[in-house]
Amino acid sequence: EKSIKAMYDAVGKIDAVIAVTGKVAFAPFKELTTQQYHESLMSKLMGQINLLRIGVDYLNEKGSFTLTSGILNHDPIETSIAAATVNGALEGFVTASAQELPRGLRVNLISPTLVTESIAVFGEYFKGYKPVPLAEVAMAYRKSVDGLATGKIIKVGY
Repeated sequence: EKSIKAMYDAVGKIDAVIAVTGKVAFAPFKELTTQQYHESLMSKLMGQINLLRIGVDYLNEKGSFTLTSGILNHDPIETSIAAATVNGALEGFVTASAQELPRGLRVNLISPTLVTESIAVFGEYFKGYKPVPLAEVAMAYRKSVDGLATGKIIKVGY
C-alpha cells in the first residue's frame, strides 16, 4: 500500500490507471500451500484492488481504472488453481466496486487468453488455446479507458 500511495503522490491527478501486474503460484492442488495462496492473493488480487482503492482519490472526475485477470478461471490449465481463484475474485471485485465508485469513476477488467507474442514462453502450457495478438488485447484496454462502460469483464480471444 505504501508504494502505491507513493506512486500516486509522485504522479498526482490522472485520468486513467491500467493494472497489468501480479504474481500467482502455479502448483498441483495437493502441493499448493497456504503461503502460496496468500502470496497470490496479496500480489495479483490485493495489488490491483489497492490500486483502485487508494487511486480513487487521485483520479480526475470520470476517470477509469482497468484491471487485468485472464482466461484461467474460465478455462484452467494444469496447476492454475491459485491463478483461477485470483482471476475469479478480481471479476467479482470489478462488478461490485463499479456500483460504488464516486464522481463518475469507472472500473473494468480485461481478461485475455494466451497472447500470441508470449507463445515462445507460455505456449507449452496452453496447448490447444487460440492465441490472440497483443494489438487486439491493447484495443480492449483502449476500449476500457476511452469508452463509457463500467463494471465490465472484457474477454479477449475467447
